[in-house]
Order: sequence, then structure tokens, then C-alpha cells
Amino acid sequence: METDRTVVGWTWRIFLHGSLLALIVRYTDALIYGIKSLKKSSTPGSEIVQLLRMRQYELADSVMLRIMEGFMESAPQLMLQLYILFTDGNSKNSKYLL
Repeated sequence: METDRTVVGWTWRIFLHGSLLALIVRYTDALIYGIKSLKKSSTPGSEIVQLLRMRQYELADSVMLRIMEGFMESAPQLMLQLYILFTDGNSKNSKYLL
């Protein structure tokens, strides 16, 4: 039930996070936990609950990564717009400022 704790596994995960492919890792882990929880004949009930809980954690992590990705994509554009708005010497934009 534990994730891959080897040096190669963590190196692979860090590489994928650095190359912005962490969503693939999260969704793959969630899929693996979901498949393991479906094998009801070989796992006890409490282990199924734990697998489903780990699946939910992986999905929550992937949602948080998507939120961060959206912010990182839109923040530079917002900063550029604010810079243009505040540094424009014309008085036509003064009505938008406080």
C-alpha cells in the first residue's frame, strides 16, 4: 500500500514534478489505489477503506496542482497589466485607480 520509497522512485517523481508532469503521477497513483481497492477477495475491509482514502488524497493533490498551475499561468499577465496601468502617464487611466 505504500508508495515507492526507493531512490530511483523519488528521483523519477522529482523529475516529473520539475518537468510539470506531476499530474500524470498523481492520476496514476489514484488509478492504482482504485484498482487495488476493487480486488475485494484478497484484501480485508479496513485495507480497502485505507486504499480509497489514499486515492482521495492523490486526487486532492492533483486538484491543488491544477490550481497552482492556473495561478502560475495567469500571474505574469496580471503583473504586466498592473504595471501598464500604474506606469501609464496619461490621465485617461486615472479613473481606474483609487
